[in-house]
Amino acid sequence: MDLSVWGVTEEQIKEFRDWLNKQEHLPDVPDEYLARFLHSCYFNLEKAKKALDSYMKLKTKAPELFSNRNLDGEQMQKNIENCYLGILPTTTSKGYSVIWGRLMTPDSSKFSTEEGLKAMYLTVDRLLLERKGCPGIIFVYDTDNFTIRHIFKTAISTIRNYFEYIQEAVPMRHKTIHLINVGSITTYLMAAIRPFVYKEHLKKIHFHPSNNIDGLLEDIPKEQIPSDYGGCGPSLRKISDDNCNSIRSHSDWFKFDETLKMKDMKKFK
Repeated sequence: MDLSVWGVTEEQIKEFRDWLNKQEHLPDVPDEYLARFLHSCYFNLEKAKKALDSYMKLKTKAPELFSNRNLDGEQMQKNIENCYLGILPTTTSKGYSVIWGRLMTPDSSKFSTEEGLKAMYLTVDRLLLERKGCPGIIFVYDTDNFTIRHIFKTAISTIRNYFEYIQEAVPMRHKTIHLINVGSITTYLMAAIRPFVYKEHLKKIHFHPSNNIDGLLEDIPKEQIPSDYGGCGPSLRKISDDNCNSIRSHSDWFKFDETLKMKDMKKFK
């Protein structure tokens, strides 16, 4: 494996591997996993160890989010039809990648939060597979069709697991979350998530009123923004279709990844 794309050295990988070999509760993982965590933690080995441990813990205790990682299940198919999600084809001037998502209907019966998060995690993993050494990831969520019913049908444990994933576990450099087309629902949304969000992470969340994406332009040039939003990029539908096709092309990797979990459940106690 070419470690240079992650900016890590063989010595750093060896030190990480030596530690991993002594952790009986953790699975053996490829060097690229170790490189991902080192890169995401800005090459701080102790932080990388903690993140890897948290990641494997979360994968093991939340099978509803990390098992059956394919796009062909009945509920996942329903989600794909009613929630567009994908990676913008080009990066920002700083080299950041952008993941953009939008519910296409306010009907909460057509959307599963667990399957939606599973799709998002698949998308993040796809990005890390295809854009090794990505210096940062920006998330854009269109809340236009998000309703109070979506909040009520989401388990507290799912919200907790999501923020554990994004704040402590996932091997990526998370930069910003942009919530666009926000309305009164934002008050209820923030009340639901605030207990699980670190203070420093709250500073990364930016709100943009309906039909106003001017604030996005500070991070994302108009040339990249989907055409649905007045930008010059491809439509969100095409971005979402491309994302599904690419995820399917990595099916063997996702099957392997599912096998990587903690060995000792007692470590959760």
